[in-house]
Amino acid sequence: MASMVVLDLEMNPIAKEHKEIHAELHHEVIEFGAIRLNDCFEIDGRFSCLVKPRYNEIITPQIIGLTGIRTADVAGAVSFEEAFSAFRQWTGQERCDVFCWSDNDYNQLKMECRFKHVRLPKSYRFVNLQTEFARALNLPKSMGQIGLEHARLYIGLENHDFHRALSDAEMAGDLLRCLKTGELKRLARLNRELFQESPEMVASLADTLDAETLKKLRSAVG
Repeated sequence: MASMVVLDLEMNPIAKEHKEIHAELHHEVIEFGAIRLNDCFEIDGRFSCLVKPRYNEIITPQIIGLTGIRTADVAGAVSFEEAFSAFRQWTGQERCDVFCWSDNDYNQLKMECRFKHVRLPKSYRFVNLQTEFARALNLPKSMGQIGLEHARLYIGLENHDFHRALSDAEMAGDLLRCLKTGELKRLARLNRELFQESPEMVASLADTLDAETLKKLRSAVG
């Protein structure tokens, strides 16, 4: 049986002066965060590693605001190659299902590994947890790209700090656990019933959801 890992990456854009790089790579990983789940879908391991970017040593203000990661935090960090080697060692050599929320992190990892001549193990099977979540709940296509924060709200899970890799991996892991144990549909059903009984609950989310997502949520529970 394959081991189960939930992976999240934080990234920083390539500096504008590296125009030749942009044809193949737009961002670099600045943080790995991952959890490993046992057969009972409980966390039995965590991995967290900051990465020093090669083509933009300055963390942009947007990324600082999003993640809290600053230039000083990664100045003494390891290279992408070293970080990924440590991640591979942590996951082990056996088959591994690597769950990511959307294809963004997988695509980034694939492109950066190729660009920096790092081999992506064939033992890894990447799974788009966002797609699995939407399919399990038979969500309308308009909600197919639901974000991690909104997905947790949809089934009534509390949100924590977003946009640090380990924290995001743990929160995505909660959704994977619900999916694998059959709790996902029950929680979604209960939460939909609450919304239907109390429309003001949906309205109260207006401060945390953008207008388009709020419209989709109203449509899904209406």
